[in-house]
Amino acid sequence: LHGQFGDLMRLFDEYGAPSTAGDIAYIDYLFLGDYVDRGQHSLETITLLLALKVEYPHNVHLIRGNHEAADINALFGFRIECIERMGERDGIWAWHRFN
Repeated sequence: LHGQFGDLMRLFDEYGAPSTAGDIAYIDYLFLGDYVDRGQHSLETITLLLALKVEYPHNVHLIRGNHEAADINALFGFRIECIERMGERDGIWAWHRFN
């Protein structure tokens, strides 16, 4: 996804988002890493995916990609996005928690 929140939303629009009223009882969702960096909405992307994991812990599966490693996502922009959007103190705090 690389921070492409719009692409994630289009995926859910096309195929349906996880829902207790729908498919979550018989379909698992597997996301294959690289959720952040490059796109402009890494915070929204990773936050939604983590919220879905909390809501549906047995049906949403998140595999870490190389961009979920702190050294990589610091280099490719996620750390900067956190700081620019949340301020230095809160941004660094959040970035450490996401990693």
